[in-house]
Amino acid sequence: GAQGVDEKYSWAQIEIRLLEALNHYRQQHWKNAAEKSKSVMDDNNVNITQKTRAEFYFIAADISRQTQEGAERSRDEHIRLLGEIENLLKSNDLMNSDRLEVVKVQSELLYNVGMVITHNLNQYKEALSFFHAAIQINELPEINDQKGIGIANGGLGDCHYNLEDYSQAENHYSINLNISRNNGDKQGIAEETPDRI
Repeated sequence: GAQGVDEKYSWAQIEIRLLEALNHYRQQHWKNAAEKSKSVMDDNNVNITQKTRAEFYFIAADISRQTQEGAERSRDEHIRLLGEIENLLKSNDLMNSDRLEVVKVQSELLYNVGMVITHNLNQYKEALSFFHAAIQINELPEINDQKGIGIANGGLGDCHYNLEDYSQAENHYSINLNISRNNGDKQGIAEETPDRI
């Protein structure tokens, strides 16, 4: 009936705002990304998957990582949300379709916190486990996110490079590059070819 149509319309409108938040984030329009994300978090019609994704985008966009304090706060907020996701996944409160989407957000959070720890806090050994966990999720048959596997391998490459383990760095960069080539990801190819390999 009419209520079902209204719910689908509301869901679609929220998804559009999430896409807008992601687009702002990718364009480094942090304030706009944070505002769009917050509008989703505050929406009474949001489902758990949308709220979790919006909170991730909000954390990623709203907290400046340019200072040590900001980077530590960003790391801590990522880890806090990862804990909430773990608890959510352990509960029986999710439908299978929602569970899959929350696991995808978990993977993105793991990668993102790994990048914060690597590039903002310069704690390369500490970041390794986050990238490995992201790869483990992305390799699940129900996820099978090749691009996610590739970019997490790029993060591992960055860690190993900074730890001066150049053979491991080359190995992980090569995995990322091969996945990018196989998927036609020109951005991934460009990021891995200039001076790293």
